[in-house]
Amino acid sequence: MSPATPTSAATVPLLETPRLILREYRASDFEPFARHLSDPISAEFLGVVDRPTAWRFFCSHVGMWQLYGAGWWSVTLREGGEPAGHVGAFLREGHNGLELGWSIYRPFWGQGLAGEAAATVLDYAFQTRREPQVHALIDPGNIASRRVAERLGLHFDGNTELHGKPVERYVGSATSSAIA
Repeated sequence: MSPATPTSAATVPLLETPRLILREYRASDFEPFARHLSDPISAEFLGVVDRPTAWRFFCSHVGMWQLYGAGWWSVTLREGGEPAGHVGAFLREGHNGLELGWSIYRPFWGQGLAGEAAATVLDYAFQTRREPQVHALIDPGNIASRRVAERLGLHFDGNTELHGKPVERYVGSATSSAIA
């Protein structure tokens, strides 16, 4: 797969669900993003980071759209517009294929927002980008994310490593996904 290379400023597609709006990151999204990544409970499977590192992650999420025409969305509540997390369909350096990722901020856990946002992004990957396959890398202890992946129709494809840490790889194709 060859990633799309935009020739001008990237446009982040606006995606919507009954409860959510998935939109480009805004400067005002950084505070909840940084809080999430500094909270040992929220970031248990991501790794707790300090504010400067959170800023670098935030900016890299934004920049992926410019480089590859794919990246991360801010997940916001349709009612009130409050940031509730982030979800992505992105390309990771050194890895092949489009990767899905999701992370919901702790005040919004248990409401099904991760699955709702990820299903919308999966549909975008298959229907709009015409990706033949996607994958998600999930910490073996992250039961909630494994359940989201399985509900999306992704299946366990084996163990691998990410930055020296063991992770499980889940994959789905346009023909095998629950979204297809």
